[in-house]
Amino acid sequence: MRDRLPPLDWLRTFEAAARLNSFAAAAEELGMTQASTSHHIRSLEKWLGAALFERLPRSVQLTEIGSGYLPAVRRALNELSDATVDLFGRAARRSITIQAPAAFATLWLAPRLHRFVRTYPQIELRLQTLNWPGAGTDDEIDIDIRYGDGTWPGFTSQLLLEEPAVLVCSPALGRGKGTMTTLSDLGDTPFIHILGTGDLWREIGKTAGMSEAERTWLNDRKLIKVDSSLAALELAVSGLGAALVLRCFAASYLKDGRLISPLPLQAATGQAHFIVAPASQRSLAPEMLACRDWLLAEAQSGPDVTRIESREPNVNL
Repeated sequence: MRDRLPPLDWLRTFEAAARLNSFAAAAEELGMTQASTSHHIRSLEKWLGAALFERLPRSVQLTEIGSGYLPAVRRALNELSDATVDLFGRAARRSITIQAPAAFATLWLAPRLHRFVRTYPQIELRLQTLNWPGAGTDDEIDIDIRYGDGTWPGFTSQLLLEEPAVLVCSPALGRGKGTMTTLSDLGDTPFIHILGTGDLWREIGKTAGMSEAERTWLNDRKLIKVDSSLAALELAVSGLGAALVLRCFAASYLKDGRLISPLPLQAATGQAHFIVAPASQRSLAPEMLACRDWLLAEAQSGPDVTRIESREPNVNL
C-alpha cells in the first residue's frame, strides 16, 4: 500500500496550490519556498504520470484530471485531520464563529448548515451576521465571509460564490402587467433598489438589448431604496415593486412561488462573496479548515463559480 501513495507533503502542496490558484500563495501558506512548492508539484505529477496544473502567466489552474483528483485528496486530508484530533486531542477547540452578510447568512448559508452539522457533530457553530462594516474583531471571527470585489487591505480573499442579479416581482404584479416581453413592459412599476449595488438597473437594460437612449427611461423610474437584499425581497413579495436580487438569494422565493421572474434577464454585479482572512494568518485550526472546505464544496455544487475581473466598490449586499 505504501508504494501506491505519493508523499503526504506533495498532496498538501497540491491541495493548497489548487485552492489558491497559485504556487507562490501555496508556498506562503505552507511556510515553504516557491521553489520547494514547484518541486513538490512536479514530483507529484511525475509520480502520477499526468499534468495536474496548467501554468499561466500569473497563476495556475487545474487540468481536467487535476480537478478530478482534488476532491479525493481534500477528503483524505480532512479525514486524516479529523482522525488525529479525535484520537489524540487538541487544545480544547471545538467551536467556530462564522460571520457573513445578513442576506447571505439567512438565504444561502442557514438552509445548508444542517449538512455541516451532520458531517461534523463535534463542532459547535456560532453564526453572526454583519450589519455594518467592521463588526466584530479578528479574534472573535474564525470564518469571515464578505461581499465585494475581493480587495480588502490587510486581508487575503478566496472566491466563494459569484452570482448574477435577477429580476423578480410578486405574481400579482406580474399578472397585472400581462405577458411581458421587454423590460419596458414594467411600465410605471416602482424599482426596488439595494443601496451600494451600483447601477444594476441600467446594467440589466443593457442585457435586455436596450439602446443608450432607451435606457434613459430607467432614470425616470420611481425608486424604493433599501439597505439589504432581505428587505428588497420582502417588499417585492408585498407587491410594492420589482427588484434586482442575487439569484442565489431569490431562489427559495421563486421555488415556493412567493415571487416570479417576469423576464429571463440577469445582470452581472462585478462582485462576489469571498472568504477573507488576515494577511498575517499562516495556518488554520482543523475545525476552520473543515468549515472552509465545506463552504467551498457547497458553493461549487451549484452554478459554476468563475473569477471576476471588475473592481467596483465593496458593498454589503
